Amino acid sequence: MQSVAILGGGRMGITIARDLSHDLSVTIIDSDAEALVRARNLVPQVRLEQRDLTNNFGHAADLLKEQDLLIVALPGLIAYRILEKLIELERPIVDISFFPENPFALSNNASERRIAVAIDCGLAPGLCNLLLGRHLPEMEVSEYRCLVGGLPVRRTLPFQYKAPFSPRDVIEEYTRPVRLRRNGKEMTLPPLSEPEHVEFPEIGTLEAFNTDGLRTLLTSTGVLTMIEKTLRYPGHRDQIEFLRAAGFLESREVDVQKCKVRPLEVTSKVLEEAWRFQPGEPDITLMRVEISGRVSGQDKKFQYELVDRFDPASGTSSMSRTTGFTCAAIARLMLDEVLVEPGLWPPERIGQNPQMASFVLDYLAERGVIVQERPE
Repeated sequence: MQSVAILGGGRMGITIARDLSHDLSVTIIDSDAEALVRARNLVPQVRLEQRDLTNNFGHAADLLKEQDLLIVALPGLIAYRILEKLIELERPIVDISFFPENPFALSNNASERRIAVAIDCGLAPGLCNLLLGRHLPEMEVSEYRCLVGGLPVRRTLPFQYKAPFSPRDVIEEYTRPVRLRRNGKEMTLPPLSEPEHVEFPEIGTLEAFNTDGLRTLLTSTGVLTMIEKTLRYPGHRDQIEFLRAAGFLESREVDVQKCKVRPLEVTSKVLEEAWRFQPGEPDITLMRVEISGRVSGQDKKFQYELVDRFDPASGTSSMSRTTGFTCAAIARLMLDEVLVEPGLWPPERIGQNPQMASFVLDYLAERGVIVQERPE
């Protein structure tokens, strides 16, 4: 039986483990004992290991070397440093973390170690990149636009939001400068900039604003205009702007009663409770991808939409479903030796392979995650 180690026992890691453990030997590794207890209750069939990968990576190295595949589902702030060490173990890797570093810096090392490293294999970045990749071989794409977000079904003041993954990673979206491209020109804008209202038939009016989600697309493609925006209920952005203007999202240290504290870390900890989903509380995940360009000399526009909801039968959030199942599908491609070429594999590269792209979309559809395609 093939073996997989999942680094991180949060919501995403547990969803991936549950999906893969039907026919694979799965181990979840986490430093947090409470996270492992939750994992034991939700996926009792998997092996659990408490290891501190950040401060004592060597303690886990022997276990990791035994695996056929490694999956990284860690917070973005520590994931890149862990990835660098994992590549040295010469095991194929699938990653869903949202780290701020340049992922292409890992490319040469992955090639030299003769392993495939698939990065950003979640929803956004992830599935949306794959959809663009499907069109790149035969379409002269001129514009790519992605609107995406996860929301609680029940909308409550003041934030009108709860975090389907780590609040620290959510805040990272709100503070990281936004890189995009317009008419061939690279630009950097403030996060939360250029808000607009958009309509989703099943939901109503939402607000979209700039976030730094294009990542590898800015390097791997020559699409002239590319933008990604995060979706929230109208009013949430104003609350975050207030926190930012007041200094609560600052990473620099300040003195508080002779103690050095970082406002961002305090805010993240406080919001961890305020933004926590209650057990069984439903969420919804929305995505709209628009791709415009020319095919055989004719103007074409394609639109993809996804509306996914909490699964009450398994208690799985929609964000975990859309992110975790995408990751699991790409993990299967590696384990089945379809994706084997050494090097760095951003999801748009996977999408350019028709066999791989179809497999991922079919894998999602079999689990009820349906991407609707609307050619225009």
